[in-house]
Order: sequence, then structure tokens, then C-alpha cells
Amino acid sequence: MSANSAEPVTEVSVALVKAGRTKIRYAATLLHDDGTRLAVRAPWAGDGVRDFGFVRFEAGDVFTEYYWRDRWYSVKEVRTAAGVLKGWYCDV
Repeated sequence: MSANSAEPVTEVSVALVKAGRTKIRYAATLLHDDGTRLAVRAPWAGDGVRDFGFVRFEAGDVFTEYYWRDRWYSVKEVRTAAGVLKGWYCDV
């Protein structure tokens, strides 16, 4: 789709960049964009299970992610495939 398209954007690409390197890139569905804040939803995009001890990210988990154009952090809600809340976290 071109930038001049009348069709609304529904899919976006999210990239996690640390120290100038792209760690992961994944497709997400755009839920909201008011010009300052964006909300997207995406399934867990990592390879296999990621166990942090206090929470596990695994296949089927759904992330609702909030990004701001005027802030340096993002906030993420994590749910199981069944919709059970696993928790929230902030990427800083």
C-alpha cells in the first residue's frame, strides 16, 4: 500500500532494536493510532518458550503493545491464547 492510499493501515512491522542492532522484528495488527500513541496486537514472536522465572512467554501468547512517538519507552500487556492475563511490563 502506498503512503497516499485511502485504505487504513491495519498491519505494521514492530522492531526491537538494542545497541543499534535489530533483535527481533514481527508483524502486528494496528489497533489505534492517534498521532501520539499507537496500540498494536501481535502473537508471541520469539523462538520457543522464554522463561523469566516470574512469567513465561510461549506460543499462543498475545501481546497488546503501546508505543508513544514522544516517549522513549513502551508498555506491553501479555495474555494467554485463552485471554487470561499473564501480566504487564515496560520496555525501557
